[in-house]
Amino acid sequence: MDRVDAKIESVCAGLTERGWAIVPDFLDGGICQDLVANIRTLQQQGLMHPAGIGRGEQLQVDASVRSDLIYWIDEAKLTPPQELALSHLHALQLALNRSLFLGLRSVEAHLTLYRPGGAYAKHVDNFQGTSARVLSCIIYLTPDYHHADGGQLRLYQAETAADVEIEIAPRGGTLACFLSATVPHEVLTSHRERYSLTAWFRR
Repeated sequence: MDRVDAKIESVCAGLTERGWAIVPDFLDGGICQDLVANIRTLQQQGLMHPAGIGRGEQLQVDASVRSDLIYWIDEAKLTPPQELALSHLHALQLALNRSLFLGLRSVEAHLTLYRPGGAYAKHVDNFQGTSARVLSCIIYLTPDYHHADGGQLRLYQAETAADVEIEIAPRGGTLACFLSATVPHEVLTSHRERYSLTAWFRR
């Protein structure tokens, strides 16, 4: 089994056993660095915008709940590092459909920046009244991460939504993925700039 197949098998096993999976070094350091540079350029251009909560008429920006900046990726005008990252996600999508029969049909994604003090309160990723998002995937990009930097992803047990299941360090290259509708999660306060690519596999 080659390295790519082992990573994908790890995702499949984790989702089947517990509803989440963690894969270190899902993206190599060069792609991560290029995506961080991409985010910094977008920020300088004023294209990273405060993320909202909800959708449609219920969409609102509330920094007390969510304080990240995002840029929605447009597959019609991808930068080279965005294209490379999405190619990894599309390969994962095909493998998950073959192995777990999830019926994943599309990927939506945005680049994410948490500035110092940024956080995201506990939530689930599916909008009320819809189950289109099946799987949430976060690829961390932050170089030279240390525990004191904060910004960990905290997953809660789906059954209770109160007990902590795991805290994931946002180390560059790591993939965290979990079932969108059933796994409550939050982003703890970051003490430095924290970069990631967030994606959802949809039916």
